[in-house]
Amino acid sequence: MRGKGSRLFSKNVLCCIAVLLMLMMCLTGCDKEGHQDEETTAEMVEIESSEEGSSLEETEDIRQEETTEDMLETQEQTEAETEDETEAETEIGQHVHEFGEWTVLEKSTKYQAGLKERMCLYCEYAEQRRIAAGHHEYDPETGICVEEGCVDGDPEYFTAQWFEDGTLLGHPLAETAKELMLPGTIADETVSAIGFSAFENRKNLTKVVILTGPQRIEMNAFYGCSGLESMKLPNSVRNIDDGAFAGCESMETLTFGKNITTFGYNSFSGCTSLKEITIPGTVRDITEGAFANCTSLEKVTIKSGATHIDEWCFVNCYYLETVTMPNTVVYIGMGAFSGCASLENIKLSTSLEELSSEAFAGCKSLTSVKIPSKVTEIPYRAFYGCQDLESVTMGSAVTVIDFEAFADCTSLTSISLPGKLEYLDESAFQGCRKLKSFTYKGETYTSTEEVQALIGE
Repeated sequence: MRGKGSRLFSKNVLCCIAVLLMLMMCLTGCDKEGHQDEETTAEMVEIESSEEGSSLEETEDIRQEETTEDMLETQEQTEAETEDETEAETEIGQHVHEFGEWTVLEKSTKYQAGLKERMCLYCEYAEQRRIAAGHHEYDPETGICVEEGCVDGDPEYFTAQWFEDGTLLGHPLAETAKELMLPGTIADETVSAIGFSAFENRKNLTKVVILTGPQRIEMNAFYGCSGLESMKLPNSVRNIDDGAFAGCESMETLTFGKNITTFGYNSFSGCTSLKEITIPGTVRDITEGAFANCTSLEKVTIKSGATHIDEWCFVNCYYLETVTMPNTVVYIGMGAFSGCASLENIKLSTSLEELSSEAFAGCKSLTSVKIPSKVTEIPYRAFYGCQDLESVTMGSAVTVIDFEAFADCTSLTSISLPGKLEYLDESAFQGCRKLKSFTYKGETYTSTEEVQALIGE
């Protein structure tokens, strides 16, 4: 039994050993297959890396080729442009430059020069010039500074700062200069007007010459130029607006052009040094206050053609002695010659139709007056306070002698009243202490009350 058991145990052991050997062989085979797979994978990675490297090298080669082509194209373009510039330079040398208008690059100031440039019309050639600063020397005919490249009168400079829509707005030297010459044209455009307050209160100015061109001197253009000594207006000037030369206290002489037509309100009022004026016949209406308070004015000559002498036109011209009035005047406004204390004689227009209130009030030196035949009314205080008035000749058409018309005419001794008189105010001759004789319809009376009682019979 024991021998049989031993043989069985040995058989079992051998079987177990065989199984173990088979397992070991299986395991060994698997390890070999895994090792082969790893080697295969590594080989594939190496192949792919090799392919990618080849692709990158090919891309880089392409890029280098493209860059080379671009550089060649750029070089060709540069060479073409160089050839064009060379041709242009050759053309420049083959023609005479014709330039366009100047362009101001840098405007000049009182102390610093500027710069302007103009281009050739046929090439790119540019010419530059200095724009002078500081003092100027004017051409007497053009009014432009004679210094080459000077801004004073240069079209671009004037257009930008002093010239707009035909109107001269000022002048670069107006603040400091004593004498100015104002241009009649700028950039081939006529100066049509000297603008509103363009030179107002420039007390430094003593002389201004206006060249032919402007037709209008606008409101307050030279107002308050108290140092201005004279003014001669060119024939182009037609209109002088309100206050244009008011307050020019030093102006002694004033000359109008032959085409002047209108004066504005107070246009020359307060020109206290003005001594004599002649108003052309082209002026139909001598406007309100035109020469008011011209206290040194001695002589006024109004040429034939004027029809109206408006309100307060010559008021307070204390030294006015002589007025020559044409027979074309039909109207004298309120207070027109009021306060002209030195006026001794005046011959009124034979065409005069209307004499307004206070027209000659305060004319203390007036000695005689003849009322024209077309005047129908002696209004309120027309000759009030004419202390030296001795003789009054009434026109036949007078129907009304109004309130204080001849009051305080202390030298008047007699008066002949028109036969058509319809109204005589009781104060018409108030304060006429020497007046003792009133002639009415061929009869003589001693008081206004007596005449009043007869009016209307």
